[in-house]
Parts: sequence; C-alpha cells; structure tokens
Amino acid sequence: MEFTLPRRRALLALGIVLVCLSACTGNPEARKQRFALSGDRYFAEGKYLEASLEYQNAVQIDARFGPARKRLADCYARLNQPTRALAEYVRAADLLPDDEAVQMTAGRYLLAARHFDDAKARAETVLARRPSDVQAHVLLGNALAGLREIDEAISEIEEAIQLDPARGATYADLGILEMSRGRTEPAEAAFRRSVELDAKWVPGHLALANLYWARGRLPESERSLRAALALEPSNPIANRAMALFLMAGKRGAEAEPFVKVLAASGSAPFALTDYYLLENRTAEAIRQLEQLRTQSTTADAAARRLARAYAQRGNLADAHRVVDELLERDQKAAAPLLLKGRLLAAEGKRDQAIAKLQAAAQVDPNSAAIQFSLGRAYAARGDFDAAREAYTEVLKLNPRAASAQVQLATLDLVGGRAKSSVQLAREAVRTEPESTEAQIALIRGLIAEGDLAGAEKLLAPLLAAHPDLPAAHVQRALASGAAKDPASARRSFERALSLSPDLTEAVEGLVALDLSAGNVGAARARIDAHVKQQPRSPALRLIAARAAAAAKDLAAAESHLRQVLEIDPGFQPGYVMLGQLYIAQGKLDAAKREFEALAPRQVKPVAALTMLGMISQIQRDQLRAEQYFEQVIDLDPRAPIAANNLAWMYAERGEHLDRALQLALAGLETEKRRPEMHDTLGWVYYKKEIPERAIPAFRESIRLAPRNPVYHYHLGLAQIQGGESKAARRSLERALELGPFEEAAAARRLLAEVPPASASAK
Repeated sequence: MEFTLPRRRALLALGIVLVCLSACTGNPEARKQRFALSGDRYFAEGKYLEASLEYQNAVQIDARFGPARKRLADCYARLNQPTRALAEYVRAADLLPDDEAVQMTAGRYLLAARHFDDAKARAETVLARRPSDVQAHVLLGNALAGLREIDEAISEIEEAIQLDPARGATYADLGILEMSRGRTEPAEAAFRRSVELDAKWVPGHLALANLYWARGRLPESERSLRAALALEPSNPIANRAMALFLMAGKRGAEAEPFVKVLAASGSAPFALTDYYLLENRTAEAIRQLEQLRTQSTTADAAARRLARAYAQRGNLADAHRVVDELLERDQKAAAPLLLKGRLLAAEGKRDQAIAKLQAAAQVDPNSAAIQFSLGRAYAARGDFDAAREAYTEVLKLNPRAASAQVQLATLDLVGGRAKSSVQLAREAVRTEPESTEAQIALIRGLIAEGDLAGAEKLLAPLLAAHPDLPAAHVQRALASGAAKDPASARRSFERALSLSPDLTEAVEGLVALDLSAGNVGAARARIDAHVKQQPRSPALRLIAARAAAAAKDLAAAESHLRQVLEIDPGFQPGYVMLGQLYIAQGKLDAAKREFEALAPRQVKPVAALTMLGMISQIQRDQLRAEQYFEQVIDLDPRAPIAANNLAWMYAERGEHLDRALQLALAGLETEKRRPEMHDTLGWVYYKKEIPERAIPAFRESIRLAPRNPVYHYHLGLAQIQGGESKAARRSLERALELGPFEEAAAARRLLAEVPPASASAK
C-alpha cells in the first residue's frame, strides 16, 4: 500500500513522540522530575493530597531526592499529619545539610515530638554556620529546656534577645522558661514585654493569660484572653482557652459561644459534644455524636464518646451495644476495651471489668488511663496491693498525675501509713492546687496523723469556697470526731448526707457514732433503712454486718456477708470480714476456707495469706504459719504483720537472727506506732545478746502501750542481760503489778533471783 505524503508525515511524527515517551519512561531521572513537577503544580493549587502522591512517586524512584522529600513533608504538614511530616522533614534535612530552613523546620518538629537531643543537634548545625541566627538560638534554648538544662536554655534565649531585642516571641519563650523555674515575677515581666513589643501577637496575650490564671489573678487573665480574641475572634487556641477558663470558673453557659467557634474551626470536631457532656446536656451530645458517627474520619472516636454519653445518661444497655460494635470490628482495640472495662466496673462486675482492662493494658501498656482504671477496679474489689501497683504505674507514665497521687494517698491511709499518705497528698496539691480531691486527701491524712490544727487550716477555706461539697463536710465530721466532739461530728455527717443521700462514708460515720454511743438499735435501724433502699450495695451490706456484729447478732452479720459475696463474688473486704467473724467465734477451719477462697482472687494476696498465717499460729501450726508468712514476704518484703510475726518466730527459736532483724526493721518501717513492732525488734536484739539496743526498743513499746505486762517483762529480761539489776527489778515488779500474763511465773522466779537494790549497791 502506498501512503500519501501527509499520511507519512503523520506517522513519522507519531514515531518521534513514541520514541520520546519511551525514553522518558525508561529514564529514572526524567521520571522523578516529572513526578516532582506534577507535585509542584498540585501544591501551588492547594491540592496537598494529590501533591503528596506525586512526591511519593518521586522518592520511590530516588529515595535520596531531597527537594521532593522536603515538599512531601510540607504536604503532610498542611494535611495535619505531624508524625509523617516529622519523618520526612528529618530525611530532607539529612539529605540537604546546607538548607538551613529545612534544618530549622526539622528541629521544630523534633522539639514538638519531645526528641530534645535531636532538636538540639539541628539548632547547633545552623548556629555553626550562622552564629547570629535568632530562631536557631530560640530552638536551642527550647531543646535545652526539654533536657532540663534550664540555666543553659535561658542563656540561649537571652542571647536571642540580645541579637533581636524587638522580637516579642523570644520574650514569651523566656517567660515560659522562667515559669518552669518557679520564678513568676521574671516570667510575668517577660510576657508583658512580649505583648508591649507586639501588641497584635495573640500567643503573647495567651501566655500572659495563662500566667495570671496560674497565679489566681482571674480578672487579669480574662482581660488577656479577651484581648487575644479581639485580635483574632476565630483563633481556635484562644477560643479553647476562653472556654476552659469560663468552665473552670463555673460559668459553663458563657463558654458555649467560644466552644462553637472552636468546633466550627475544624480543629476540634468533638469540642461541642465534649462541652455538652461536661454540662450534662447528654441528649444534645448524643444527637451530635450520631451525626459525627456517620462520617468516616470521626466514626470510631464518635462511637467511643457516644458510649460514654449513654453511660452518663444511665443507659448502660445502649452504651454496651455501641462498644460491642467497636469490638466486633477489632477485638484488640485498646480504647473500646477500656470503655468496656469501665462500663462493667460501673455495673459492679469487677472481675469481668478487670479482665477487659487487663486485655486493654496488654494492647497499650503505656496508657495511663488504662492503668488508672485498673487501679480503681482493683481498689473497688479490695485488692489494694494490685491497686497500688496500677497507680504507681500511672505515675511512671505521667509523674504529674495528681489523681493517681490522691488514690495512692488514700490506699496508704487505709493501710495505716498516715505519714506517707500526707506526703503523697501534699504532692498532689502541689501538682493541682485547685483540686478539691487532692485537698480532701491531704486533710484526711492530717486528721489521721492527729494534726487537727493543720487539717482545720485547709478545711475552713475549702468549706468557704465549696459549702455544698459533701466530702468536705465528711472531713469536718472526722475532725470533730478526732477532737472528741461527737455532736459536731454528727451534724457534719448529716449535712453531707443531705447533700448526697447515697454517700456511703457519711452513712458509715453516723452508724459508727451510734455504736460508740452504745445505741446499737439506732445504728442497725439506720443502716437497715439504707440497705432496704439499695439492697445490692456491697459497701452498705458490709456496714450492716459490722452493726450486727456489734449487737452480738453473729447470724445476721454472717447473713449480710454471705449476701455481699453473692452480689459481688470479687468483693474482697467481704471475705476478710467473714474470715474475721469466724475467727472471733473460734471457727478457725471455716475462716481458713474463706481466706483460701480469697487468695486466688487477688493479684498479690498479701492480706489473705497473712490471715492464713495468723490462723495457723492460733492453731499452733507454726511450720504452716511460717510458710504463709514467707509467701507474703516474697510478694511484699515490707508487709508489716508478716515481717513482724516471722521475725518473732525466728527469734523465739533462736534461728536466722540476722534475717529476723531485717524483717523486724522492715515491719517497723511502716508501722512505727504499733507497740508490738518495737517489742519484736527488742526481742530480736535480746536474742542476739545486744541489750543496749534491746532496751530502747522495749522502752518504746512500753511508751506506746504502758499497761501491757509482757512489754515490762521483756524490758526486765534485757536489763538483766545488760547488768542493770536495779532497773530490771523495777520492770519485773511492774509487769506483775499490771496483771496476769503467760510468763508471770517466769517473772516471779527471775525476781527472786535478782538481788534487791541494797545488795546491788554493796
């Protein structure tokens, strides 16, 4: 076939195009440049997702294509994907060492991600080339601050100020560093200077507002917040800060417009629903969340909040339904497992709750929220050692978690460690001075320590600021009780109960007052009325059991405790009291069965094994008792009762005296106010033939329990060992004066052998 000239030219042109395309397709350099140019076009049009795909194609061809890495990072930054942006900026900075701008950007992202050493290195790279770069000095200062090198950090910021004294933002950085050192006056001066230099710089006004807020200067804080909003009415950070400020001041209704602006900004899609939940406007929150649940970008987060909203409204069935739908999609998702655990805990299903929370912790072991919920669940079950471990883990993950400090303070108080409780509560108050929960914990600890003046100093302003806070009235009642003023204590408990009719602590306090006044009938009538209203409350049933036991109605006490364990098989205080009830009746085998049933339910069965050891001692099964106490020490080397009893057993036999001394000291470390602990320590020293140490220990046990004849007898033995015959005679005579005791015959024999004072003098 013959072609016409035009046809031939067309084919020739097509051939040239195909050859060119083939060359481009086969040339990696040309291909990566083509993808990069395409990415640049999309980027210029604001189509960052499309641009990012093109840049990804470019770096797939050449992983060391620095400019494409930089633009890919820019895309991720604009798409609000900071983690991916950080990774690409760091790669770009490594590939483009002479690009100071990308070094600085990578440094800022590293700083935000708390990679302070790496951020410091980027700043130093820039300063090596440009020693007068103000922003590099600022970056270095902030990185040093993150590394806790505050003095060096301030030096860098001050250097930046000298290089550019008119830059307001640098003064704000200086103010933040001064605040971290607790120097509020220099911090305020720096923040003020930043605003003076740039009156239209919103972060400066916000920093000043934050300082005023922290110092309790609320009118000035509000003025600074409103100044920031006047400059930028739609600024999401300023609106968030204003909303939080108003809500903290119990002005929730005023906060709504600012929350709506924040939500409209797109930076916080759940701001409005979270506000509705805080304001207990659950119906509005649920409507919003149902809408957000239909959007792919917010579906899962909306579902989690929706479950909480249903739970807050008391609709646990719907809350479970929503969480179960999330778990159907991913059975190992930490957030839904956490929610499921919390819902089960709210229903009193503590064992099931703990199982879910433990599963959540396995998925996300670094979640402070999961560990805190585990602590609450363990504590509610009465497994205080496991609760302590969980709260301690919270503080490892977040050392400033005041709520965990408060819970640990409460556990220490329950365990009789008032001094440690006060220390933890003080730290919580320092962390969150406005926390009423922390203040209550500190007041409670001070009352337990006997520092009623210190407690009152905190309690009076707390009640003045929060006159309707039930927990504060409970503390007033406890303080009155400690001051031997039962009438005032009763009034305060009744006030607390009027504010919160279901407050178990107030009910327990009133029942205790009735019992101490000898009015057992009133105590039982009171608690029985509450049990009738809430028959499935384990805590109320436990109080009822105590009241029945006080009335010598042991059958009723046992019945209440059996119902406690039927309602909540994991409620460990029920097992403990039932075991104690059986011990009081001499039903030691029945008591052993209860504690043997309790031990497997505890993560660290210190209490159950200790009780089993004590029962074995009563049954004179010393070998078994020793085995139980050794198990306890393996679990907790500082468990005071087990350590004390085991030390005594070793000393009695004259065996393992060095270990006995370690155990006695360990027991005494947390129980310095218990005379038997000092007596055991003295007995170990006596057996080691160190009377100069045994005598002070016995004297301390006598100071704490002056009418215990055994302690006087032991002191006499140590004094004889130390050659103090005259003092020994007085001690033995005092022991026999105080009444019968097991070693009285031995004391009489010794007294007959000890020479009288006159003979001793000769």
